Amino acid sequence: MTEIEETLRPVAGLAWISLPAYCAHHVPTKKWSPMMGAERYRVRLMFEWGGGCLWCGNNIARDKFSVGPIEERLPLSNQVQAMLNELSQWHDTSLNWDYPPDPGPWSADDYARFDEAAAKLLKSIQQELGEEFEVMYEKL
Repeated sequence: MTEIEETLRPVAGLAWISLPAYCAHHVPTKKWSPMMGAERYRVRLMFEWGGGCLWCGNNIARDKFSVGPIEERLPLSNQVQAMLNELSQWHDTSLNWDYPPDPGPWSADDYARFDEAAAKLLKSIQQELGEEFEVMYEKL
């Protein structure tokens, strides 16, 4: 048996379980929190031409924050709001504004730098919003 086969074994032919989850030495990777099992507000970090960066990603988020960009409705610091605005303006430089169907002026390196900055911003947003929110970045 391979290591994977030994780790995962059928239980009464109905399901697969991970044996380490039942071992005495197993330490859970996540601490228990009141949000476990509850649906979280899903927020999409997704840049739109001319503004708007954070959008609802599920029904409970839409029920609470409505539709359209929601960054102004979230409990985010002025610093994170400024970063959202800065990246939104930077994002807008990727479009060929004279003729949008044509490729924009960004190189592959420009896209990579933008995605790196967006990943850092994503981390800051997730930290500030906390465990009630699931924030995901949707690339250009």
